[in-house]
Amino acid sequence: MNSIHRRLFRAFVEGGGDVAEAAQVECFIHYVEAVLSMLPPKVRAAIDLASRAKDMPRYDHMAARVSRRGLPVSASALRQRVSRGLRFTEGAIRRRVWGPLMPAGQNGRGRSDSSRPLQPVTEPCPPGQVSKGA
Repeated sequence: MNSIHRRLFRAFVEGGGDVAEAAQVECFIHYVEAVLSMLPPKVRAAIDLASRAKDMPRYDHMAARVSRRGLPVSASALRQRVSRGLRFTEGAIRRRVWGPLMPAGQNGRGRSDSSRPLQPVTEPCPPGQVSKGA
């Protein structure tokens, strides 16, 4: 596990995830893949390269490899892309609620989400006034 993976797993554990729970780890991995897919292509490519490093990413070597492919980039720019992408991904991981997984359709009180009464989206307008949304 390299430093990129350690950072992401640290965010998972700090957010309440349990690395001993296989279902949570699988969910975490799928979530990270989904978050990474939303990143801009250059940032996503930089994180992909950095995550393949054995331990610490060598940005100078990675920049040389990318530049040989016809996409000139400096080590500094590559490092910034990785950092930006990791900060975004760590934030998304920390904002998510990790914990015991409930069966699908359960809200934790033994009834499905569909059985909960609907809540009004906006407060009702006083009589004689028209809603802004109408």
